[in-house]
Amino acid sequence: MTKKTIRPLEGFNFKNQSHRKWLSTYLAKSKTHPIVEKYYYPLFDVERGISDKKQFQFFFGECENSAEGREIWQLLQGAWGKKLRREKQKEKGKVQYSFELSTEFGMKLQAIAKKRNQSQKNALEHIVNALTPTQSMFEVHKLEKQNSSVSYETETSCLRKELHEANKKIRELESEVVSLKEKNKQLTQDQVDRNTQIEVSEQEISSLSAQSREIALLTEEFKLVQEEVRELQSKAEIKNMFTEPMKF
Repeated sequence: MTKKTIRPLEGFNFKNQSHRKWLSTYLAKSKTHPIVEKYYYPLFDVERGISDKKQFQFFFGECENSAEGREIWQLLQGAWGKKLRREKQKEKGKVQYSFELSTEFGMKLQAIAKKRNQSQKNALEHIVNALTPTQSMFEVHKLEKQNSSVSYETETSCLRKELHEANKKIRELESEVVSLKEKNKQLTQDQVDRNTQIEVSEQEISSLSAQSREIALLTEEFKLVQEEVRELQSKAEIKNMFTEPMKF
């Protein structure tokens, strides 16, 4: 398996005080990491009897031997590359600025750059460079007019989108209301049907109860008739005994 390697810092020189200061400041931000903690503090300790360059070589080797170390070194190398690019731009009369713009201003600048067929950087430089004492008021007025137009168009576009979303939401809610009404109508009808069934069942139960009572009465009457029949039969048998001629 091929060992992964890392590249040294391009153009870094320990004899350059600004380079040393930058390295110390950068490593101080990551000194809690075990690898950095091990080598950061003694890196510039002259009492150890080891040159800072040699100590930095130890740090380089330690970073190269582990995945975490290589990741730390890549971040360090990226930061160092940015520093070199800023210095080169400064030598060419350019300075890299990093600042935040409001969303509204950014949208206005983007619209102006698009209208002029320029990059946002060139559009901003052109506007600023054009603000000479004799032209400043005219450019400012022109820019304000353009910004006002862009702002109005942007605001109108945003309002149209909001209106579209609101109408879409209204249609969805109306559809839900219709669906709920249909469900409520069906539930009401189901309840009416159930109530009707209950009423019919109650009537049937009442009718059955009446029939049951009638059957009970008929049963009692039948029993009484049976008793009367048995009594009559008994009386008839006794009468026959006395009326039949005796045989000797």
